[in-house]
Amino acid sequence: MLCATIGGAVFYSQSRTAPLIRAEPVLAAPPIAPQETPVVAHSPAVEKPSVTTPANSQKFEDIVFIGHTDGPNPHRVHTVLTTRKDNTVFQGLIRYQPEAVPLTDVSGLPDVLDALARQNKQIPQQIVRVDQETEALVDNLGEPLRSITSYHAYLNPIDGRVIAYDLAMTTGGQPQRFAGHITRAGITVEVYYGGNPVDHHEIPFPMRDTFILPVEMEFINQWYQDPAHKDVLAKAEPVKFSMFIPEVMGFVLLVVKPLGSEVIPVQDATYNCARYDVLAVSTQSTEGLQARQNMWFDKRNGLLMKREDYEASLKPGEAPVMQRMKGVEDLAQLRELIVRAPKVPDKPFPYALDQDLLYTVHARDAEIGRLRIKFSSAPPEKGAFMSRAHVTISGNNATRNETALTYYDANWRPLRYEVEGTESADVKANYTITTVVGHERIDIDSQREIVAPVVPQSTPGPAPEQMKKGQAADEKWQDPLVRVPVSDKDAEAVDTNANIYGSTTQKISRALDDGVFLYDFNRIEQLATLAHRFPHPPAPAANERAQSAYQKAAIFSVRQNRAGVLLFEVKPEPKPALTERQKHRLTAAERNEPALFVASAAGALLPCKMLLTADGRLLELSTKHGTGDVTYTLDDPIMRGRAERVRKQQLQEGPQLIRPPWW
Repeated sequence: MLCATIGGAVFYSQSRTAPLIRAEPVLAAPPIAPQETPVVAHSPAVEKPSVTTPANSQKFEDIVFIGHTDGPNPHRVHTVLTTRKDNTVFQGLIRYQPEAVPLTDVSGLPDVLDALARQNKQIPQQIVRVDQETEALVDNLGEPLRSITSYHAYLNPIDGRVIAYDLAMTTGGQPQRFAGHITRAGITVEVYYGGNPVDHHEIPFPMRDTFILPVEMEFINQWYQDPAHKDVLAKAEPVKFSMFIPEVMGFVLLVVKPLGSEVIPVQDATYNCARYDVLAVSTQSTEGLQARQNMWFDKRNGLLMKREDYEASLKPGEAPVMQRMKGVEDLAQLRELIVRAPKVPDKPFPYALDQDLLYTVHARDAEIGRLRIKFSSAPPEKGAFMSRAHVTISGNNATRNETALTYYDANWRPLRYEVEGTESADVKANYTITTVVGHERIDIDSQREIVAPVVPQSTPGPAPEQMKKGQAADEKWQDPLVRVPVSDKDAEAVDTNANIYGSTTQKISRALDDGVFLYDFNRIEQLATLAHRFPHPPAPAANERAQSAYQKAAIFSVRQNRAGVLLFEVKPEPKPALTERQKHRLTAAERNEPALFVASAAGALLPCKMLLTADGRLLELSTKHGTGDVTYTLDDPIMRGRAERVRKQQLQEGPQLIRPPWW
C-alpha cells in the first residue's frame, strides 16, 4: 500500500512490476528544456516577514523550513506553489533554478550510460539538476504532523528526461531516502532508512515509452502546443503518458484531455489559460484506482497556474487546490490543516449474536486459510459487546495462528482490542498487542518474542576406530567439539542469527479523535462494525445509470500506527449482461437474489472493496497486501449460490480449445 503525489495530489499505487495492458499506443514525454523555462521574477534574497496568528505569534522561519535563501551559496528560487483546502494553505513547494552539474554526479553512472546508448541517445557532457523541497503541516485526527521532502532530479538536457533522482522524506523521525537511476530494462532504486541501506529494487518498465515523472507538469501543455500534434488537439482526443512515480516505486497512466481555454483568477491577477482534464490511473491496481484533476496552464508562457483535485463527494471549493505564488514570502500563509474524524451514522447491527461466521481466505486464487468470527455480549466491566476471531493462515512457507478480542460500546464503537498469536516464516515469533481507545487517546502495548528455529544438522558417521565395542554401525555418535565457522561470511551469519532472537516491547500513546474506527490485519469483524453504517444509493430506474453514495470514515491501522480519513464509494453491484438463453436457465433462487452493494476505498491506508447486503452484512472483502489481493469470503447461502452458478456456467460452456495463431 503506497501513496504518491502527482502534481501535488495524493494518489495510490500498489504493485511495482505488474505489466500494463492498454488498447492504444502510449506516448512518450516531449523534450523538456528546464533551462529555458520562464522564471518567476523576484529577488533571490527575500526578507522573511513575521506572522501573527490568533493562537500565537511566530517568525516566518519558525513556521516554514523550506525556501530559505540565506547562506554562503543560496539557491535561486524558480517556482513557488502552495496547496490549500478549506481556505487553509497547508503545503508549500519550492523549486529552485536548474543547475548544470558534471555527469559524474549521477548515481549508477555505468547503468545510465548503458541505457542511453541502447536508446541511441546522445550522451551529454553535463546534466541538469533540479532541486525541490516540499513541506506540509497537518493535524491528523489529533496528532500534529510536519512532513518535509527533499527531491533532486537529474535531467538529460538533450531531451529533458529524468535519468536519476534522490528523494528524502521525514515526518520528524528517521528520514527515508530513495535513490534511483535508469537502466537498460527500467530503473534501480536503493532504499535507505536513517542513512543506512535497507533495500534494493530492480524495477522493469512495463513498456518502452515509460519514463520517470518529470519535475514539472508543464510537459502536458508542451505536448499539445507542439505543431506536430495539432491534429490531436483539433480532435480533442485524450493522450496517454506512462510514468514511473518515485515516491511509490510504481507506475501510473496519465490520461489527458484538453478542455479548451478559460480565464481564471490567481491571487490578484487573471490569466488566460489552457485547461486540461488529467486522470491518473494505477496500472497495477485491479480495482482501477484513479485520481482526477483539472490543470490550467498560462497561454503566454506555458506555466502551470492552478491544479484542482476532483472528488465526487466534495462540494465546489472543498477540493484541494494547488496554485502558483509570486515568491517565498507567500509561504507565510502556511498553517496546519485540521483533519477531524467525520461523523458516521449509527445503524442497527445486522449480525446475530453468538453465531459463528466462517470466512475463507484466498490469495492469488489459492485458499490460504480460514477466519472464524463470533459477536456476543461482553462482560460489563469491558463494554457492551465483543467479538472473538480466530484466524489460521498458511502460504508461501509462512503460517499465522492468532486469536483476537475486540470490545465495543452500546453503539458498536471500539473500546479495546487484544490479539495474541504465533507466526512463522524464517523464524517463529509469538506476539501480543493490546490497544485501548477512548478520551481522545489511543494506547498500544505490543510485545514480540522471536524463537530460534530448530535446524537439523547432518553429522558425519563414526569412524570404525571411534566405535565402542558392541556399538552398531548405524547408531548416532555425539561430536564433543564446538564447530567454529572459518569464513567471514559464516561468522557474520552466526552473529546475525544470534542477535535477532529475543523479546521486544513497544509502547505507543498518542492523541486520537473520538469516532475513529480500528483496523488490523485480518480483522474482518472490525470492518464489519463500520461497513453496516454505509448509506445505500437509491435503486436506479429502468434504463438509468446507477448512482453512488459516499461515506467518509476515520480509521486507525493498529500495526501500521497510521491514521487517516477514507472515502468509501457505495454503489449497486453491477449485474452481468445475460443472453436470452442464459436468462431461461436461471433458477427461481437466482432470479430472486437480493440486491447487493459494493463499497470501495482507494486510500493508501486501506485500499479495499466490500460486497454488502442491503442490511449491511459483509459477504466478501478484498484488500491489498504487497503486490497481491487477499480476499475473505463468507460461508453464506448467497455466496454459495454464486459459486455454484459459476461452476454451472463453466460446465455449460464446455472446454475451450486454444490454438496457436498459426494453426
